[in-house]
Amino acid sequence: MIHRLRQFLALIFLIAGVHLPAVAQQMPARTFEGTVVDQQGQPIAGAMLWYRYASERPLFKPLEMETRADAQGRFVLEVPSVTESENLVASSRSILWAWAPGYALGFSERHWLDQETKRIELAPATDTSFVVVDVNGEPVTDVLVEPQNYRNWLGYDLVPNLAVTQLRRRTDKDGRVKFPSLLKEKLFRLRLTSVDFGIQTIRPGMQPSEPAERTITLRQVSRIEGRVVADHLAWCGGIKLHFSTEKPFAAGKTKRPPWPTEGKATAVTDKTGRFVVPVIAEGRVRIEHSILSNDVHARPLFPDARLVEGLATKLEIPMQRLVPIRGAIIAKETRMPMKGIKIHVYYGSYRQGTDVVSDANGEFAAWVLPGKVRFQPMNLSATKYSQLGAPKQNEVPEDVPEDEAFELPAIEVVPTEPLQGLLVDQDDKPVAEARVIAYYNNYLCSSATSDADGKFLLGKFPTQIDFKHATYRVVLDEHETRHMRDGDVQIEPTQTLKIQVRR
Repeated sequence: MIHRLRQFLALIFLIAGVHLPAVAQQMPARTFEGTVVDQQGQPIAGAMLWYRYASERPLFKPLEMETRADAQGRFVLEVPSVTESENLVASSRSILWAWAPGYALGFSERHWLDQETKRIELAPATDTSFVVVDVNGEPVTDVLVEPQNYRNWLGYDLVPNLAVTQLRRRTDKDGRVKFPSLLKEKLFRLRLTSVDFGIQTIRPGMQPSEPAERTITLRQVSRIEGRVVADHLAWCGGIKLHFSTEKPFAAGKTKRPPWPTEGKATAVTDKTGRFVVPVIAEGRVRIEHSILSNDVHARPLFPDARLVEGLATKLEIPMQRLVPIRGAIIAKETRMPMKGIKIHVYYGSYRQGTDVVSDANGEFAAWVLPGKVRFQPMNLSATKYSQLGAPKQNEVPEDVPEDEAFELPAIEVVPTEPLQGLLVDQDDKPVAEARVIAYYNNYLCSSATSDADGKFLLGKFPTQIDFKHATYRVVLDEHETRHMRDGDVQIEPTQTLKIQVRR
């Protein structure tokens, strides 16, 4: 152990804070061809289409492409070759987004690339609308309202920025904004921008059976005046800070949805470390920062604070020196090292951390703030292994001391195999578009979404677990989740997991 620690310290002195890069892969150029049609199968002339290479980190700008269908609704979209890195990844498993005036926003279906006739079908325009008011119920005019997240078969995906520029609208004199381009039940998050109320986001949480119009109440605002302090003044300047505020509520006392809005803001420190956020919604504040230079061997430690409406809050953010840690990721039973696994190391306060990659020996090294540190493998989905534990290993933080190298316990992973499933109701009819989640000792083993025939595939079910000893949760929609009982789960002679959702 001492010999390995000396090797580790020697490596730390050599790299001096440089994080290990992700393994780059070349993603080939692709061509998407197809037709945009309405629900009657008729072509939609001039429909717009978008594709995006997304960023794994929300603070990075994605790369997006767009094209337009011809008079027969046909389109061709050339996707250039890019090098996959730790910041840029292939987006949404080849999902194309599409829209045309008079229609609702749509996207390519799950297996559309395997279909002989590649079509994207758009639903007709909707009567979705919102009324934006202040806490006194007065309408707020000229608010820019933009769709941010929209439900597709992958989940609640980010709407491409190029699409947002086409779909966004402003509130009128009555605070009303109409969105014929959006299906209310698929809309997960809206972004609202106002001179007086800053940037606020909201999850509408609307269902098909609910009224088409919903009222959004903007929160009162506050102001932040602060500075970043450090041993070296040069470390304090040019730091981009990202602020979000939320309004906590007492569980069971407030009906949800609709959810309260969240405040958003960005500021950059000047050369003395000072910054100002002139307008942001009141509430508990969370702070993140963009990536700092590896020449800066310190990171900000963000305080817990609550913003009060109408008042300026003073914040002082200290920069603390980083300390080195080392860890490893291995197969639990064989002790085989897991090479090329990206691991996110959490430290400090809200959403602070760094990414590292395991080497040929399954080992990784990182610089972190002293204190509570957790770690999580990020790309195990590309392997036949998964984490298993009770509780899940990375949920238990380690205490990393100041000014001392620290060795983390090894991350242990287990082999997995796919498990076919069938989701049905009490009449044995298929249940489509529901999320099936398998747990073992409160640890998420695998999850999948049922198709039109109720079939699903738990792609990575741990081989060490008997399916009978797992627990299952079925998410029918945002409002209804079922916890399956023993009698609801069985295995068919075809080795298919059958889950019955009883009404």
